[in-house]
Amino acid sequence: ILRGVWGASARDIFAGGDGGAILHYDGVSWTLFPAVTQQDLWAVWGETGNDVFAVGRSGTILHYDGTRWSAGRSRTYVTLRDVWGRSGEDVFVTGDFGVILHYDGASWVYQVTGTATVVLGVWGTSDGEVFAVGDLGRVLHYNGSSWTLMPTGTITPLWAVWGASATDVIATGEHGIILRFDGTAWTQV
Repeated sequence: ILRGVWGASARDIFAGGDGGAILHYDGVSWTLFPAVTQQDLWAVWGETGNDVFAVGRSGTILHYDGTRWSAGRSRTYVTLRDVWGRSGEDVFVTGDFGVILHYDGASWVYQVTGTATVVLGVWGTSDGEVFAVGDLGRVLHYNGSSWTLMPTGTITPLWAVWGASATDVIATGEHGIILRFDGTAWTQV
């Protein structure tokens, strides 16, 4: 099963999945990279095709530098569910038990989230507003210095988040739930 995909362009796409499989599409064909891990991968994100991250089971964090994939030190053993960044030196990873890690280009650091539930998705804006979603309808907001829990009015698990700006954000989840944030409040669509 391939669980995550990200592309720098139509000719530079990466996909990751079970057993540590990572594939690359060059516009013509898919190529399987040599295995770096046997752990299942859940998500892929990159700044460019030469700066790509993949995350997964047992705290797995992999990085591609344009030549090869290597394993990073995440300092956790929980399953990591999603990855997003503003740049290759400002990356957020979410996971089980409320884990959110931040990479500053040198090391991965735990973020205090105030929740112990699974955090399944993460997305942010270029100006540093970051949103993370997960179990029990949780939405966390990062303002550049700390995470706070935002009221959503639901306990339905949320799996993904994306937006056009910090005042136009969509979260989706189980049972077809869609929430929208308008900069003030989350409402069900």
